[in-house]
Amino acid sequence: MSRSSELEREWRSFDEPREPRQRRRRWLAGVGIFLLTVILVAGGLVYYWWNQGSRGQGVEVRGESGTVANRLVVLAMGLDAVEPHRTDTMQLVSVDSERGHLGILSIPRDTRVELPGYGWRRINEANALGGAELAVQAVEDLLGIKIDYWLRVDFSGFEQIVDALGGVEIDIPYHMQYTDTAQNLYIDLPAGRHRLNGEQALHYVRYRDGLGDVSLVDPRRNEYGGRIVRQLEFMKILIREVLKPSNIWNSPQMIVRLMELVDTNMSISTGIRLAGALSQVDFDTIDTQVLPGRGETIGGASYWVYDEALVREAVNRVVLGRSALTQVQVLNGNGKQGAAQAAADRLRLEGYYVVSVGNADHFRYPNTQIIQRNGNVEGAQAIADILGSGISMSTSSLPQSLIHAEADYVVILGADYQG
Repeated sequence: MSRSSELEREWRSFDEPREPRQRRRRWLAGVGIFLLTVILVAGGLVYYWWNQGSRGQGVEVRGESGTVANRLVVLAMGLDAVEPHRTDTMQLVSVDSERGHLGILSIPRDTRVELPGYGWRRINEANALGGAELAVQAVEDLLGIKIDYWLRVDFSGFEQIVDALGGVEIDIPYHMQYTDTAQNLYIDLPAGRHRLNGEQALHYVRYRDGLGDVSLVDPRRNEYGGRIVRQLEFMKILIREVLKPSNIWNSPQMIVRLMELVDTNMSISTGIRLAGALSQVDFDTIDTQVLPGRGETIGGASYWVYDEALVREAVNRVVLGRSALTQVQVLNGNGKQGAAQAAADRLRLEGYYVVSVGNADHFRYPNTQIIQRNGNVEGAQAIADILGSGISMSTSSLPQSLIHAEADYVVILGADYQG
């Protein structure tokens, strides 16, 4: 046998076992390319959804044509522990990533509303009677807007969300202690700055002091106190925690994990868009508001009775982000009890932001006057048309100490005001 034949046989014997190995490598390479493509596409979609934020979303407003553009609105509901689960907390979260605006409107659980088919009830009963759909409808009817998305979380889910984030850091203003053996609830949170785990955070938002769930602390400034105000602050802290760089880095996994812990009609893509929208928010300018109203006893039951005019104003400012609202101060210059409040309510229902209601420097004004602080005569005339004819424009010598710094117009009601 020639040397060339031997070499050819040796070459073949060396090459034969390598052929299936090469096919396996080609197969593995194909799988790797496929997986890499899937990862790139998925990563691209996450990046796309994240950057879309609220772009293309919109809110329908009752009585208005068109929609308020680029705004994503979600009704967040915390459920109590007792079947069929009333809502312990209701917060409407509204975000516009284009403008970096976030508004949170908190709705007291005892708010009195008319539920279709059930009559006048507390709003926290809506979920128990008709699920998330009835709860959403109740809030839509109350606020006059369309809500596309909702989410619900129970006590256990709440605790797991906080724990998944590594806890939340909160300043506790005083020692919070409360015991309810019937609910197996034992709250003991010392004063100071602490990082709370899920169980402790749940105790923090459930704790009630002497102001109860909600109280109108200052009617003139529409300032509120109670548990609901603390829950608003907690929501802001929780959103900050979700958006911390360490959590943002793992955002797709984190968002999927968080959405596993809630019941919602949002898709994963919408959840990522919501997180992306929130990441564009300026947290120093967040608008928060308790649903304006007051506590009343009706038929022997305690309710939170909302103020329609103040609610309209809150929706415009907090939910719809209409920061360009014309700001008006209303002062009583005729001494008629309730005149300034009545005029303020009329303006609020027309979409004005009433920054202050109070008394003028005296009650001897014969005629109603409007002080223009921005030089817009047409705007002043529009206010005059709402409040009644015969109102004069003014350069009144009203003391500067009585004029609200942010007011575009100051209305001084005179004896001629018939509202």
